[in-house]
Amino acid sequence: MPTRRSLVNFRNVTPRSFIIYPETNDTYRMLQYFLGVLSIYTCFISLYLKTFIRALPLYVAIIETSVNGFFLVDIILSLFFVAYVDKITLVVVDNRKKIFRNAIVLALFGICLIIPFEFIERRFHPSSPAYQILTAVCFIRLSRASRIHSLISELEEIEYLNFTYVRMTKMIWVCSFVCHCGGCLFYFIARLHHNSQNTWFQLAGSDFLKLSSIKQYMNSVLVLTER
Repeated sequence: MPTRRSLVNFRNVTPRSFIIYPETNDTYRMLQYFLGVLSIYTCFISLYLKTFIRALPLYVAIIETSVNGFFLVDIILSLFFVAYVDKITLVVVDNRKKIFRNAIVLALFGICLIIPFEFIERRFHPSSPAYQILTAVCFIRLSRASRIHSLISELEEIEYLNFTYVRMTKMIWVCSFVCHCGGCLFYFIARLHHNSQNTWFQLAGSDFLKLSSIKQYMNSVLVLTER
């Protein structure tokens, strides 16, 4: 059963100047794979730091801004230069005006994701409501997980890769992502409560908040999976 993508032949399209055709441009495809790796960083390491480290050091804010810079490049390319396939007609569209109209909504959402919340947070105390709100807003960057899902879906269509192993990789990714996000959000919500003794923190012991961030994270994931 052919996939929708296999029915589109980018190689028969007459190329236009300054237009990127995703299926035939290896540089652009490598950029997408690189952004997939950065998405893993956002979904795991970045989420962990924002949840369990009360006051992020400056170098973390610089790293986050650098990562967002690569996503900004992708937004600009997608908004003006990357051709797309019409979902109904399966025709390759490389008209700049149509590309802009097709990508503008996702581009605006992407711009919201790259706002440097980390530098704004540094103006507030970690216990202040403004700091907590900004940290919560950063969680919308978890939407970048869809990039990883798309990359794995592309791997499923490559004939020389074992389909079973790719599916197993996808299952491991989904399970890890759910447990990790659940543990982080579980901890973040409990931390917002004015009395930690009335939350699940008491299940982990009275000295839970005195433990290292790694041990707090492990306890959060364990409590989540046990429930």
